[in-house]
Amino acid sequence: MEWLALLEERLSRTYWLCGGQNGLADIALFPFLRQFAATDPDWFASQPFPALQNWLSLLTGDPIFASIMRKYPAWTPGDPPLLFHQDQLFGH
Repeated sequence: MEWLALLEERLSRTYWLCGGQNGLADIALFPFLRQFAATDPDWFASQPFPALQNWLSLLTGDPIFASIMRKYPAWTPGDPPLLFHQDQLFGH
């Protein structure tokens, strides 16, 4: 909670973790915070971190993120293999 509070404080002063634009710190910390928030979304939403929650929402709502995080049906034995091609991953 102390670390989340530090991030909240920083994001309440700047739009991104290190200033006015999305940077390496944002992209590096994003997966960890996304997974942390996803373990109990209701709890995370109820915490006093509006700037952090907004930051996370901006990143998860980004079209680039959506394009790389496609949902696929769970594979079960007997299903044909699912091959990932570059054109599928990058929309070409």
